[in-house]
Amino acid sequence: MGELLVTFLLIGLALLWVVAWRYQRRFAVGTVVGAFIALLVAWLARPFELEHIPIWLPPLPFALVAVTLFVFGVLAWFWGED
Repeated sequence: MGELLVTFLLIGLALLWVVAWRYQRRFAVGTVVGAFIALLVAWLARPFELEHIPIWLPPLPFALVAVTLFVFGVLAWFWGED
């Protein structure tokens, strides 16, 4: 059952990518680049055991999103349309 679900998920994602390629090529290319980066990170970051969870680890995703949005805001400030 799980293999069938993964197959349908991959087919659905491929169809969505084809639609994105037809209408917004930058989005489609960015999706492929992001997927390759995610695969690389998943391959490099092997599972590990944590006996003690550091205090900074649970809020790390929120901090990364905040820093990313800040960087995009700074880039939009400098590269914005006049």
